[in-house]
Amino acid sequence: MNIKANIVLVNLLTGLAYGQVNIWGQCGGIGYTGGTLCIAGSTCSTFNPYYAQCLPGGPTATSTTLVYTTATTTASLVSLRTMTSPTRTTSTVSLRTTTSSTRTTTTTPPLPTGNLGSTLISPYLWIRAVVAPYYHKYLQSSPIRSPGDAVMGEYTTAGQFDISDNQLVQLISTSGTLLYAKIEEKTSDSQTKLQLTWQSTPSSYGTFSWSGDALLWKHPTITRQNDAAWLICDGAKLHANLGAYGWNTPAGCSDATIHYYNGATAVDK
Repeated sequence: MNIKANIVLVNLLTGLAYGQVNIWGQCGGIGYTGGTLCIAGSTCSTFNPYYAQCLPGGPTATSTTLVYTTATTTASLVSLRTMTSPTRTTSTVSLRTTTSSTRTTTTTPPLPTGNLGSTLISPYLWIRAVVAPYYHKYLQSSPIRSPGDAVMGEYTTAGQFDISDNQLVQLISTSGTLLYAKIEEKTSDSQTKLQLTWQSTPSSYGTFSWSGDALLWKHPTITRQNDAAWLICDGAKLHANLGAYGWNTPAGCSDATIHYYNGATAVDK
């Protein structure tokens, strides 16, 4: 056995005899229960909270750090660093803990086709006729919730409405999408009615308002005997009545006034 081997053997026996830790041995760290005193000529050097090692004369290696978070869910191996001393090469592993989470994205679905909902959404209102033959028929668009004709139909497909900036608007989705009422422009003095339709952009032709609960439409260049007079004509299509209410009613039409109803649900009574 050569002299160098004898020295190592002596150091090992000395460490065993006095409870000291040999060079390159572990001397500390979280959870470690062994000896913490290094043999002469070496120093206990800390590399991370979980590992300290006896190194000759002091630390000569590049130390690594344990990276961790307070909420630990998944551990993954992120680095492997090598420490080199004059006589021995060893490796330590650094662990990084990561926190994973589940993200839930919630979207508001549109109202179901053909039914604007069974409950009134504030500040919107139902609008319905109050005289026969369209008693308690409700204003809506045809096709439902789409640009097209304004019609008086069943309570089960009733639209919901508001007047904002003199515009009569219909709510067509829970995200706030609107349709705008548009009165047909008058082009001749012989016209006795002007049809109401729904479009996706505001209209600048005339203004809508309430008189009590009755719906009015006015235009500065059109003189009407009754701004609350409406006609419901073939196909239940709604028109502004330019004539007298109940007098010289156009063929295929019925005189009507239409009023808002703020009951929680649309009802056929």
